[in-house]
Amino acid sequence: MSALASVLLPALLPAVLDAVRGAGRVIAGKLGGAQPASVGEVIQLADADTRRLQALAALDQPGGTPSQWVIDLRASARYVACFGLIGYAFAAPALLAGDADAIAAGQEMGAQAFAFLFGDRIYANLRGRR
Repeated sequence: MSALASVLLPALLPAVLDAVRGAGRVIAGKLGGAQPASVGEVIQLADADTRRLQALAALDQPGGTPSQWVIDLRASARYVACFGLIGYAFAAPALLAGDADAIAAGQEMGAQAFAFLFGDRIYANLRGRR
């Protein structure tokens, strides 16, 4: 896989999956899938979805109040790992001059970490949202 493809594929994958999901909804609607019959049913479905999300959020709440450094560590762990992978992608060619497979794997991991950090912004700009 070329370096350009390994950068673009993780960044564009959410857009492709969103298009497939939208096409699935259109096909399901045309085949007579279950649709709410009234505005009241739409409101009930939205309310059920809100209650489900609140229940999921309650599961993630820790018991008591953790220390501030634990909160900060949890909040930054993904970003620290991503910046480490991106740093490794830049350092891999110099550190592993003879191992082309390890260099390619390091650059692919760095590309995926970059897509995690900046992919939503790129995708939002591609769709025209601000």
